[in-house]
Amino acid sequence: LDECKTIIDKLYDMKFFTRINLAGGEPMMAHHLQDIIDHVISKGIECSIITNGSLLTEKFIIENKFKLSMIGISIDSMDDEVNLKIGRRTISEIEQISRIIKLQGIKLKLNICISKLNMHCDFGSIIEKIRPDRIKILQVLSSPSLVNPDKFLLSDKEFNEVCVSLRKYNPIFENNEYMLGAYWIVDSEGYYGKDNFHLECDIKLKLL
Repeated sequence: LDECKTIIDKLYDMKFFTRINLAGGEPMMAHHLQDIIDHVISKGIECSIITNGSLLTEKFIIENKFKLSMIGISIDSMDDEVNLKIGRRTISEIEQISRIIKLQGIKLKLNICISKLNMHCDFGSIIEKIRPDRIKILQVLSSPSLVNPDKFLLSDKEFNEVCVSLRKYNPIFENNEYMLGAYWIVDSEGYYGKDNFHLECDIKLKLL
């Protein structure tokens, strides 16, 4: 927790950031998540969170209704069996928790990461049911640790075809080229920069 607070304090001192988005891994597994959220907003910085929804509760949502500006939920399959295998909730549970988020006045975001495994899924049905305030469609990004990348990675043409099929929902589309430089990231070792793989990075600072 002290390390997290130190990082938040240093980001605040930069006078550059207006929002900190808590992502993962799975941020709901952090032991001091509430303390981290409270410390972010104590600095006058907007706080949001991206979660797979598996540990999200009504109690947590109500406690943070005036603290979190947005809760993003990641959905990468419309198959409940697949969702349970990868540690996610069923679609009906996602629908229920999404209603609670919106009822408490927190903006709801839907993140969908498109790979070869789910490029033909009908995500339109969940979008129409939960009506998120924001939708982000991401092209699965390669990683040095990814085994059998050809099984997962999409060509730009394949990703563009998915984008066309979902365009009517007015999502934000992020392909690999955009994602590689779109975010300032603080990783698990306390490094700050735009490269979360520790490969090539012009700006990489240690905040701890």
